[in-house]
Amino acid sequence: AIACIGVCPAEATRIRQVSRPDYAPNALGVARRIVEEDGFIKGLYQGFNLLLVRQISFGMMKFLVFDYFATWVYATFPAMDDNTSLQLCVSLISGAVAGVVSTFVSQ
Repeated sequence: AIACIGVCPAEATRIRQVSRPDYAPNALGVARRIVEEDGFIKGLYQGFNLLLVRQISFGMMKFLVFDYFATWVYATFPAMDDNTSLQLCVSLISGAVAGVVSTFVSQ
């Protein structure tokens, strides 16, 4: 949630810069013009609630999938739970799977 405070103005600036390339010459110019025209809060933080929902759903899915996938691997291959190197591999693979799934869910 704290990251959204910094991400939201960057997203607003990026979206305006992509949708209207002639709006300003660079990202800082886009941000300045948004603040001048729409105000600081309304201009730069207009999509904060939606961004927050997206971040929360991403985080929830990531932890859920990581936990379920790791549990499934250890239930399917119980010998992996005895070896520290294999535990690290399970964690890495679980994290990768969780990241991919949560990216699809939050988009």
